[in-house]
Amino acid sequence: MGRYRRAFWVGIAAVIVGLSTFSWYAIPVPTTGGGSRSRRLELSYPTFGFFCWMGSLVVVPASASILARRDAEAKAAAASAST
Repeated sequence: MGRYRRAFWVGIAAVIVGLSTFSWYAIPVPTTGGGSRSRRLELSYPTFGFFCWMGSLVVVPASASILARRDAEAKAAAASAST
């Protein structure tokens, strides 16, 4: 994995932090709009945009994994061609 290792693990951390937003569906989110401190935003279900956002977080670790695999295959091909 070599040089793509950091991108992979940072991407995994972003996905884990992103998954924590599922707690917003169980615990209402406090809002401060309108001067009322007792208002709460209650989310009923994740929408299409939420899944697009979560999918975009997966792009970094997935692409780091693909690039690492390609890099390893290229190194293996170069090593076998030189012998």
